[in-house]
Amino acid sequence: NDWHILGSFALCYTFQQAITWLESGVINIDPLVSHTAPLAEFPTLFQQFAEGKTRKVHLQPT
Repeated sequence: NDWHILGSFALCYTFQQAITWLESGVINIDPLVSHTAPLAEFPTLFQQFAEGKTRKVHLQPT
């Protein structure tokens, strides 16, 4: 049961530009996100991810 956590780093000047593009609709992320679900569904969605059944998943804390 080892966990490996990966992260990414974005420079502050590129992060704000990306947010602007997302807000204005220049970049459409809908095709990238396959699921939006409450955090309680994480175990099920993680299993689906391991089986190749999901893409990006947005987990909501409530």
